Amino acid sequence: MNKNFFLICTILLVTTSLIGQEKEKKHTNNFNIGINVGPNYNSFRGDSWADKYDSQFNYFFGLSFEYHMNEDFSILTNLNYENRSYKAEYNGSNLVWWDTYKVEDETNIKNINIPILLKYKFGFEKEFYINGGFFYNHIFDVSNEMINTETGEDLSFIDFNYIYKDKEYGISLGIGMTFKLNEKNNLTFEIRDDFGITDIGDTEVANISNSYTNTIKLIANWSLNL
Repeated sequence: MNKNFFLICTILLVTTSLIGQEKEKKHTNNFNIGINVGPNYNSFRGDSWADKYDSQFNYFFGLSFEYHMNEDFSILTNLNYENRSYKAEYNGSNLVWWDTYKVEDETNIKNINIPILLKYKFGFEKEFYINGGFFYNHIFDVSNEMINTETGEDLSFIDFNYIYKDKEYGISLGIGMTFKLNEKNNLTFEIRDDFGITDIGDTEVANISNSYTNTIKLIANWSLNL
C-alpha cells in the first residue's frame, strides 16, 4: 500500500514537472514586432558630381520584426520609409554673358529600406548587441532643386528620377542596447551604418555615372514580445 502510494505520488510529481516545463517552453518569446524611428545622416561618394555634395540630416520610420533563434542569436529585419538629402553649393555660369553666380543644389531621395541582419546579444542580461548583414533600398522618388542664390531663379530642368536607379544594395552594421521595460515591452537604441555598394547613377548626363551612398542612423525602437 505504502509502495503504491509512493509510486503514484512520484508519477504525479514528474508529470506536473513535465507539464510545467512544456508550458514554459510554449510561452518563450521567440518573436518581437516593433516600431522604429530616428534621424539619419546621409552622404554621397563617387565621381566629381557625387563628391561635391555635403552630408545632410533627415529622418526615417518603420516597423521591425525579430526572430530569436536562441539566447544569443536572432534574425532581425525592418520595413522602413527613408527620406535622404544631400546639399551642395558651387559656381554656375551664364553661357551667353560668361558671368558666374552661386548655385544652391539640393537632392532628396525617398526609398523603402529593407535590411536582413544577424544579431548577436551579449552582456550579463544580454542587453548589448551587434548586428550585421545586407540591405535593399527601393528608390521611388528623387527630387532636385537648383537655385541661383543671387536672383532666386529656379535652375532645375532635369527630372532626377531618370538619372538615378531605383534599386540599391549594401552592407549594414550596427551596435546597440536593449532596455527591458517589463515582460512584454522593450526599448532599444542603436547606431547603424548602411554602406551602399552598388552604383545608383544611371546616366552620363552631368557626369552622374558613379554615385554611392552612405547612411548613418540613430534608431529608437519599441518592441513587443509575442
